[in-house]
Amino acid sequence: MLFLSASPAVLPLGTGARSSTESGTARDSIAVRYLSARGTRIPEVDAWFAALDHPLKDVMQRARAVLLSDALLAEKVQYDTVTFQYVSDLCSFVQVKDKQQVSLMFNAAGRLVGDFPSLEGKSVKYLRFRSLADVDARAEELARITAAWRAYKSR
Repeated sequence: MLFLSASPAVLPLGTGARSSTESGTARDSIAVRYLSARGTRIPEVDAWFAALDHPLKDVMQRARAVLLSDALLAEKVQYDTVTFQYVSDLCSFVQVKDKQQVSLMFNAAGRLVGDFPSLEGKSVKYLRFRSLADVDARAEELARITAAWRAYKSR
């Protein structure tokens, strides 16, 4: 069964039940197991991290914390990775088997308005971290990216 987590209750997807804050934002997809109430952590994502054997897990957790500091972002486990969204998917952890760096993939970052010098790529862009210091150094830029995504999705 698929679930949409909305404070304070967890609502099953596909039943038409949605909270007023999530209305129209969740898709009934077999790949989407859970969607958090915006800006909160959910148990399935915590479980994904608990099962992860990665030397840079703390770097991923710090990037997660920076992203979720935006109270309008939600997180979910989709396609066996963690994805963050506002209205639709913003970014996901990818290339998780790479033990040298952490990569966040932004599928539609080419549509964002603003200067984001740490993003690599053309249309699909990546933000890569090798340490906690990298995440901390790019936290402001990551916050600007999420703000630009919200502006783009709010048009």
